[in-house]
Amino acid sequence: MLCAACGSSSDNESSSTASSYAQQPASGYNPSSSPAPATDTATSAPSGSPTPDPSIVGPAANPSSSPVLAAVVHAWSTMTSTKYAHHDVVDAGAGTYQFDCVGMTNYFLSVSAPAANAALRSALGIGAHYVPRPAAMASYFAALPSAGNGRWTPVRQITDIRAGDIIAVPPRPGTTETGHALIAGGPPRQLSNGDVALLVWDSTATPHGPSDTRLTDPRNRPIAASADHPGPRPSGLGRGTVMVAPTATGAPGQLFWSVDGPSYGTQVEIARPTV
Repeated sequence: MLCAACGSSSDNESSSTASSYAQQPASGYNPSSSPAPATDTATSAPSGSPTPDPSIVGPAANPSSSPVLAAVVHAWSTMTSTKYAHHDVVDAGAGTYQFDCVGMTNYFLSVSAPAANAALRSALGIGAHYVPRPAAMASYFAALPSAGNGRWTPVRQITDIRAGDIIAVPPRPGTTETGHALIAGGPPRQLSNGDVALLVWDSTATPHGPSDTRLTDPRNRPIAASADHPGPRPSGLGRGTVMVAPTATGAPGQLFWSVDGPSYGTQVEIARPTV
């Protein structure tokens, strides 16, 4: 499986699809025939008072609480190396995991919730050698009926987030953001400013806060420096804490890359796969 944070259709995949959300290049991508995009980069800083402690860590759930979380924790516990890249190379037997954010969610859904993953891919018209873009995932989650569709159930209240939920973050229009996808690692923790801290698993080269596992884990292989990031930077599969602000109705709203960190993307959409 090949993946990236953005791109266009490959030369072996049709650009047309029956998806009700977007054509193939807008909903899925195969970077083997597309330039690799920039890595995920947070932009503006949050405002509000009082300011929560950036060192706060979201609570962790027992891996047995979710087959999706169990698959992630097992991979992380047994891996020998990992790296953030737009070309998926996974060898679970050898413990090597190379993928980007949506490559990661696609992989763990395929091994722990294959029917839910197939339903998502089918609805979005995602063909072989493609993975869905974060924005397309968010559109699918947002369109789910309140009771779900048998394969996915939307999470419409921030207090209802649970381990194993899939979080899709569409990019902000007019920016270089490419969107992001994460897996919740536990329930939300209420913060002093009204937002919540949330432990998450993802593949990134931009760690989430000072307690992110990638900062100290030698298995996280570095990627080269870029124009907006001095490097090298540890990357790949790991765990950190983000902050999510609720909307006026209590729904998950704006994501911040870490507690009291910069904001990223537009309103998040979250859904729980049926396993």
